Amino acid sequence: MHPLWLCLRLPSLPLEALPLPGDGPAVVFERSGQRKRLVCGNPAAEALGLAPGQELGQAAALAPQLRTVERNPRAEREALRALAAAAYRFSSQVTVQAAAPAPDAHVLWLEIASSLNLFGGVDALVAQLSQTVSTLGYRFEIGIAPTPEGASLLAGGEPVHDRAALRRALEPLPLARLPVDADTRAALAGSGLRSLGEVLALPLDALARRFAPEFTDYLGRLTGRLPDVRRFYRPPEHYRRRFEFDSELDTSEALRLPIRRLLAELSAYLVMRDAGVPSFTLELEHEGGARTALEVGLASPSRDPVHLQVLAQTRLEQLSVPAPVQGLVLRAERFAPVRVRQFDLFSARSGEEDEWRCVLDRLRARLGIAAVQGLGLHEDHRPEKSWVRMPAEAALENRAHGALPQRPAFVGAALVGAAFVGAAHGRDPSVAPKPRPLWLLPEPRALGEAPRCLRGPERIEGGWWDGADVQRDYYVTETGEGARLWVYREQLSGRWFLHGLWA
Repeated sequence: MHPLWLCLRLPSLPLEALPLPGDGPAVVFERSGQRKRLVCGNPAAEALGLAPGQELGQAAALAPQLRTVERNPRAEREALRALAAAAYRFSSQVTVQAAAPAPDAHVLWLEIASSLNLFGGVDALVAQLSQTVSTLGYRFEIGIAPTPEGASLLAGGEPVHDRAALRRALEPLPLARLPVDADTRAALAGSGLRSLGEVLALPLDALARRFAPEFTDYLGRLTGRLPDVRRFYRPPEHYRRRFEFDSELDTSEALRLPIRRLLAELSAYLVMRDAGVPSFTLELEHEGGARTALEVGLASPSRDPVHLQVLAQTRLEQLSVPAPVQGLVLRAERFAPVRVRQFDLFSARSGEEDEWRCVLDRLRARLGIAAVQGLGLHEDHRPEKSWVRMPAEAALENRAHGALPQRPAFVGAALVGAAFVGAAHGRDPSVAPKPRPLWLLPEPRALGEAPRCLRGPERIEGGWWDGADVQRDYYVTETGEGARLWVYREQLSGRWFLHGLWA
């Protein structure tokens, strides 16, 4: 199998690596001595005629509302690593080039020949990769050729699949397209060479006597005559992504956009790993190294970016940002298999399980992990002792395996000790289920007179083994307003008590 390389050229990455809010014209500049020159701009800036290499002062005069930010090479490297993680899903051979020698030379390569059968051919793979990169917010050009350097030069053009076609595609290109220094380009022009085809027609030995070895080595790798040895990207064991802001942010609303971007990148990384996260951490960086950490836990591992964003935003809304934010870090250190929904033509239960997990995640994000617990059954006929608190995830798993006869119940911080999930004997199919209210009072409430009973009695006795013996006759009764109550009469004293109620 002959190699086939896909090149992803990212001309606007210096700007896109910085989470700038808004849609107005914005540019990235870099310093060159005393001058400030434009590196790249967003579409709104390009529509005003602003172009790379332009003096920043001239650009500001053309567009007074222009937003400017200085180039941040570290942010560019972080963005390239995030893109490499997303691209790793499509190939195990991914390599990057970070803006050398020109600021617009951010390039990512993938060897795709070994992946074509898996993704259904070149067109299908390119379509899926393009959707992934676009979702992350990057503009790009794609080139496909038998060599990495060839794919880079042909980015934005038609793909070529063999060396003969590569040579034909390269020949008409002007020398200005070559990624070489100005002295080499001037020397080529001084020799009367105008196109890449004229250069490739010369023997490498003759070129080597006049030009630096780096140039002839590049030409050899470009055409495939020399091997192209590269260091390939390997995904890290733990995920960490950082944004450094060009100006301080002091509201949770201003953090919404960068958090959405970070979680979209995390989702792409998780798709690559075929995994989800049971939890993740957002750290807000303040002046002097101070940090504010937001822990976000999930009922079950997920990689759905929308779900992760909802949970993060819910947690952020509960926070009063203590100081202006200079940077944002997303960390995920544990990964787990994702629950794959099994569709059933005749049952909606699988979808219901996912919905309950989403509800649980949102409750915990709003109230805190410790404030929401699950309810489970306990082997005891006494109603107040037939349920126990348990981790919410365990309650969901019990229901999924048929251990709970009703919908899962969650206990909020204000409801502890006040909910009831049914008697233990209700799980025995040989015993007819008895009506049970969802709500039990924390303590039975004495009644002044005997109520008018609709159903009953149901006798419940037990507790002799732990010294809390009960002997009760339970009835269903109804108030004048139509509310149904669960009451009982003590056999020994004859007194009546209210124990539970239906909504």
